[in-house]
Amino acid sequence: MDYSLLPRQLYASVFVLLIAVLSWKTLFKNGSLRAPLLWYSGFMVVMTISSFGAINPVESYATLSRFVMAFSYLLVTLGVIHSGTLHLKHMVKGIVLFATLAGVFTLVEIFRAIGSGDFFLNIYTVSATFSHKNLLSSVLLFSIPFVWMGNAVLSGMWKKGSLLLLFLLIAEIFVLRTRGVWVSFFLASVLTLGTYYTLSKEVRNTMKLPGRLIGLGLGIAVVLLVGFFMSPDAKTSLADTSNLDKRTVFWEHSLEMLKEKPLLGVGPGNWKIYFPKYGLKGTDISAKQGITHIQRPHNDYLWVLSEGGPLSLVFFLGVFVVTFVRLRKNLRIAASREDRLIDLALLFGLVAYMGFSFTDFPMERTSHTLLLFSLVALSYRHAAKKALLSGVAPRILVIAAAGVSLLISYYR
Repeated sequence: MDYSLLPRQLYASVFVLLIAVLSWKTLFKNGSLRAPLLWYSGFMVVMTISSFGAINPVESYATLSRFVMAFSYLLVTLGVIHSGTLHLKHMVKGIVLFATLAGVFTLVEIFRAIGSGDFFLNIYTVSATFSHKNLLSSVLLFSIPFVWMGNAVLSGMWKKGSLLLLFLLIAEIFVLRTRGVWVSFFLASVLTLGTYYTLSKEVRNTMKLPGRLIGLGLGIAVVLLVGFFMSPDAKTSLADTSNLDKRTVFWEHSLEMLKEKPLLGVGPGNWKIYFPKYGLKGTDISAKQGITHIQRPHNDYLWVLSEGGPLSLVFFLGVFVVTFVRLRKNLRIAASREDRLIDLALLFGLVAYMGFSFTDFPMERTSHTLLLFSLVALSYRHAAKKALLSGVAPRILVIAAAGVSLLISYYR
């Protein structure tokens, strides 16, 4: 059991409540955005309906409270950005500070693992308060776009510090040896560069990318990869497919759940309850003996599909689709090089998140979700204000949503 999961949801709920209270007069004075909120609202509605048929409704309530917390954060972040209460640079500075702390703690623990005499074994002790190195590695990955923005839009020591931090995070990501993060990093890099080259030549000439810096960052990654594969221990570890074999079992069982409950799934939070029903062949001996319990499928898309049915997955993916469409529009109409660099950074972050979601469970983690919806909110920073949500009603909605998440996480 991860004892940090509920406290972080509780802290995030308090954080959203504080923002809503402190910005009460200006929040939503100019309206908010339709697309991301509507798609995520649809996702929550379908999941709520699915919970009515859940075997264990308590688990459903806990899972729904996470979705409500995420919704309230997205809602309030869109509100403070569009009202002018929160400037992009201030948001970037806050997340750069967060990434700095995570990076420094990671560096200290890496040196401690090196000093232990068995670095390749003790690398699993490096978690920097994120409970597991894989979760830490993915947090560092999702922080990269904000650090990139820090170098693009900030000045002075913030700009220089962001550049140094960017290289540190890339190095740490590859030292931590999380293969899903590696693949996501390269996938996001390739698609971001590909998007850049799809822009017109005139646009590219106004925003030439820092080729040397990009080359240096990718060079660090390649050098570390080559270095790892030169080590027999690392080569054996990286070539080990046992985790993939186990996850294949998780994914197959997820599809079995969908076959059994094809319309609305097994209910939010109930995947772990249904999993043993389809057999434990291919899992760890500890799972077969009942010592440990398989809790998640290590694939957010199959998780959503099996717990909420096809419609929930459509709404979940819709959040990403409309944001990608928005970013594409931003890149075409951006008035400055700085804006386009920001949008490319946001694109990198969204692709990295979606890639990592194929082999892990960032949807469950509060820190990952807040970083994701920060990316989504910033993607709409220049979109036209719409009066879908304005006045007192959305403010009350934010307070109510964050309050529900706070109460459920506290009493759970």
